Amino acid sequence: MSIFRKNDRFDDVKPRHDADIEFEKGDLTAMSIALAGYLFPIVIGMYGFFALLTWVIFR
Repeated sequence: MSIFRKNDRFDDVKPRHDADIEFEKGDLTAMSIALAGYLFPIVIGMYGFFALLTWVIFR
């Protein structure tokens, strides 16, 4: 079973290489907040892991 019609194939789709990404006013702020929110727990977890490791080794 084909999900495409007879003359409508996926191979015929041509990409638009000239398409430009235009950021709106708060886009970069939103992306930076999202990235910081994602990376902050990872960084704190790594810091905590090495702090615990150091404490166990040198106590």
